[in-house]
Order: sequence, then structure tokens, then C-alpha cells
Amino acid sequence: MADNTTLNVGSGGDIIASDDIGGIKHQRVKVVLGIDGVSNGDISSTNPMPTRVPQVTGTSRSGITSATVSTSTVLMAANTARNGWLVRNTHATASIWINELGVAAVATQPSLEIKAGELFISPEAYVVTTGINILSTTASVPYTAREW
Repeated sequence: MADNTTLNVGSGGDIIASDDIGGIKHQRVKVVLGIDGVSNGDISSTNPMPTRVPQVTGTSRSGITSATVSTSTVLMAANTARNGWLVRNTHATASIWINELGVAAVATQPSLEIKAGELFISPEAYVVTTGINILSTTASVPYTAREW
């Protein structure tokens, strides 16, 4: 089938943009900026859709891993309002392991290793609200952590 649709075919009406997908017409629309009754122009590379980055407040979750080697502790409790989080391993040589699946961290998979000096920032498309746990195979490893 052809794209576009003629309105009121019998009298030669206006043609509107449409896309034929599997024999079904889907209307094509053009986004225009502005309040009702006002056009501030079409969306384009020089007139982009306005966006607003939400303002969030970070909460420090910094600390030190357990004094008992390979003991998983809670880094961040479950939080349904969490939008993201980060952890930086501030130790000079030791790794830390985190598990964001709401279960104890272990020094292997499926936990995530953060080597000495490294920073882990939660991916924007992967926000977890479960508890996040941490451990190290070296006692008392310092880390900096935030959630927002």
C-alpha cells in the first residue's frame, strides 16, 4: 500500500501524512513547541525539544568494609526512591565486591569487582531498588559511596 491518506476521497480532500505498515495506516505527526494557540517552531537540531534534568539530593553511603575478611555487609538498604548510585574504592591495592541483586556479595560472580582506585556508577538505564551489599577479601577497606 502507499503512504499518505487522502481525506474525503470523493471530493478531493486534503492529503495527510501517514505510514502504511502491514496494510494499516499510522498517522504521521510533526511536533511543534509552544502552549495552546502558539507555535514556537518545529522540533529540529536548531530548536530541540526542551528537557529538564530532575534535581536530586545525594546521600553519602561511604564507609569501610567489614573488619572480618570476606564478610558481606549492607552498603545501601533497599530504596524504592533510588534513581542511581556510585561506589569508589579508595584503597591503594585491595578490591571490593558489590552485589546489587539484594543478596550477599561474594568475591566472584555474580558480584561486581571494583578494583583499587576504580569508580562504579550505576548505568542510567539500570536502576536497582533492592539492597546493595559489599565485601572485601582484605579487612577494613575504605570506600566512598552515594545514592540519589
